[in-house]
Amino acid sequence: MHKQKFKSPLALAFIVVILAFYGSYHLIAPIFNNQIASRLTEKADSLYASYTPIPVAKRVQKNRFSPRFMRKIDLNRADTSELMKIYGIGRVLSSRIVDYRERLGGYVRVEQLLEVSGINKSLFSSISPIFLVDTTCISQIFINFAPQSIATHPYGGRSVHKRITNYLNSEGGIFKLKELSYKNILLPSEANSLAPYLRFDSVTSSDTLHKIINTK
Repeated sequence: MHKQKFKSPLALAFIVVILAFYGSYHLIAPIFNNQIASRLTEKADSLYASYTPIPVAKRVQKNRFSPRFMRKIDLNRADTSELMKIYGIGRVLSSRIVDYRERLGGYVRVEQLLEVSGINKSLFSSISPIFLVDTTCISQIFINFAPQSIATHPYGGRSVHKRITNYLNSEGGIFKLKELSYKNILLPSEANSLAPYLRFDSVTSSDTLHKIINTK
């Protein structure tokens, strides 16, 4: 068989270089690839170590009526149907809120909702921004004329009523809340709770007096 001769030594040298490169590639490639992989791993570890996670805001369940999109609700004037429009307040809870308001004589602060059965801290934090409290419509007790109302008040009771009645019978009247504390008629906690609901002044209207007498 006749062998083809290369016309140029340069062409022969070129072919030798190509063959040498091809033969050595299989030996060099794994090492080269391992170096690349190692560098990439080091770079990834460096980036991960310097990475600061962006805090994700907790998803807050919005009220059906958010304070941002609705008018405030007066806790002392809202009826059950209006209260039921608020997310988290159903028929039973709305009735309890109104019933407790009537027993109190009105709310003096929104935090009193925590005293309503069925309202926990979680629900309160959700609904409290919706409410405002108008204390001008609070129903107060004329302590010198109708002390019996203390017996059924949530912050009173039979024991408080008995102590106040005994003091009225012996002293003839109560003119300041401090009297009840100084004379140990009420505990400090009882006096602070009852303070917004008590009146110590005299009755100035015959109609008011008649109304008080009829509530006895």
